[in-house]
Amino acid sequence: MRRYKRFLIRKAMIKKGGGWVINVIMSIVSLQFGQCGNQIGNSLYDTISDDINVNNSIKSIYNCCAINKWFDTNKHGKWEPRSILIDTESKVVQNTKPLPFSFKNVIVKSFGGSANNWAYGYTRTGPLLKKEILNVVRCEVEKCDYLSSFLNLFSSSGGTGSGVGGFIVELLRDEYPNKHITNAIVLPYIKGEIVTQSYNSLLTLSHLYSLADSTILFENERLHYICKYTMGIQDVMFSNMNSVIAQQLAAVYQPVNHVDNVSLLNHLTSHPHYKYLQIKSEPHYHKENVKYEGSRQWKNLVACVSKQSRFDFMYQKDFKLKHKVISSTLITRGADCVTENDVKAVRDRNDYVTWLTKNNSFNVLHQKRNFLNFDKFLCLLSNNNSVCMPLTYIVNDAWNLFTHGAYLHHYKKYDVEEEFFLNSFQLLENILEYYNTLNVTCSSWSFDDKKKLLVLLQRHGASNLELIQQNMPDKTITDIRSICEKHTKLAFNKWCLEEGKKPKVDQAVNNWLHILKQISSSQRGAVQDIIPRVLKYIALFEKRSESAQVSLSDCYLVLSDISNGVASKHLDETKALKNGEIESYKNYLRNLDNLNDGLSSNLRDKKEYVCTKSIEYT
Repeated sequence: MRRYKRFLIRKAMIKKGGGWVINVIMSIVSLQFGQCGNQIGNSLYDTISDDINVNNSIKSIYNCCAINKWFDTNKHGKWEPRSILIDTESKVVQNTKPLPFSFKNVIVKSFGGSANNWAYGYTRTGPLLKKEILNVVRCEVEKCDYLSSFLNLFSSSGGTGSGVGGFIVELLRDEYPNKHITNAIVLPYIKGEIVTQSYNSLLTLSHLYSLADSTILFENERLHYICKYTMGIQDVMFSNMNSVIAQQLAAVYQPVNHVDNVSLLNHLTSHPHYKYLQIKSEPHYHKENVKYEGSRQWKNLVACVSKQSRFDFMYQKDFKLKHKVISSTLITRGADCVTENDVKAVRDRNDYVTWLTKNNSFNVLHQKRNFLNFDKFLCLLSNNNSVCMPLTYIVNDAWNLFTHGAYLHHYKKYDVEEEFFLNSFQLLENILEYYNTLNVTCSSWSFDDKKKLLVLLQRHGASNLELIQQNMPDKTITDIRSICEKHTKLAFNKWCLEEGKKPKVDQAVNNWLHILKQISSSQRGAVQDIIPRVLKYIALFEKRSESAQVSLSDCYLVLSDISNGVASKHLDETKALKNGEIESYKNYLRNLDNLNDGLSSNLRDKKEYVCTKSIEYT
């Protein structure tokens, strides 16, 4: 055993500068929670084993690093996964696919599950398993020459994965404050089978956001789409979707030259407000069909991951978001190296935020060894605003249940009250707000650009954005729509100001805001006491008209700001103009002589575009 470890160290030595230095082989301890986590973990280790056996030479540096990262080699030379299987019922662990090695760390208690309840898993089951899990984790950590990170696998919709997983991740952060923690979380179908899935997802995501250094999100809808339409599987099973997740995780975590995974992930999630990552990969073939597929060029594969798929158009049609990327890393695996021309499609500066330099926004890593049986394989690990779609669905569905008081009694039994939910809503909506604002700053508009746009709007009308964009090739349709919406809102606000009109506010909410504003700063304690009652009133008992534009989440943010002595942000509760007001409004706009006002005037000149928050294009 000592001889084998000395061999690993020799193989890990790399030449740097004028001498040789040791490149430390870092290990990962994975924790698999619940049915979903254990099935994904089984597929992940199966994929890693297959990848190592593509070139089963024990003297390969790649294999040495991969084996030491994922496995401990016992005195008999057998591989033992650095993994801990955790579940509250035994059927899943017992029925997993047999592998060439066995999992030694299995913590399964016959609790009958966690009732698809985050609160039950977090407050009841988790504490019962705490001591045993921490002891096993400690043993695995001691076996590692150098532990780099923890990888936690679970679903956000159930009770064991989300509840017990959340509890244990919190303990890991306390026990190992300096170690990197990555959560790989599977988000549920939008219309799933578990009625409380949005509650569980809300509580899981909000609770773990500050505990983890990076969070990789997988969407069941997207995975299902890949299996059905890209891989051609007619009857998609969870095992097929788990295989896709396993391939993507392995493509990220398997050795890439001398770059360690912690540095890679820290680089992508260095900003504390943006910790969510997503993975896109190509190609996707059914395992049995790989040998029949022809070779593809890097440029074609990169184009596939860069373009929006039909899935994006189907499920994101209601989201008027311009795709914006904070940072991304393209990992390519194959004998042929990628060129600068091959990766043009994914490094367009217009897709990236402006507050990061080009070198910090995009990186390419290449591993010359083939991945599995693919002659070329790539994955794009990206931190971008595409996460807004699944998170918005979760928040909206949870708010809908919460405002009607649905299923709350199941959580109250285990000490998770309304205030806990409201804190979770606030945190997740803050995260959403950060990602939503990534595309607020559109491309710069010069005086000549605005003048040209005004002429085109007068000529073609505000509904023909495609035609306008053809005459302004340096602007995207999203850029044009953004500036139109901006000046529409400015014109309406100016009109309200000069006419002395104030938008009507939801009276009940306005009354509560008025009460809070009357409380002086010296009565801060009273403010803190009244806040929970106000929130409970608004969330549970207020019956708002359908035309009211006040969102409960905005109310919560405003109340929180007031309680902390901060000026509250503006709530846009304006309503659409009535028919009788349109003519006077148009007359006012026609008399504006400022260019910006003129632009706004042109946009407001048509009745069908008079609205409160944005222009609805036909």
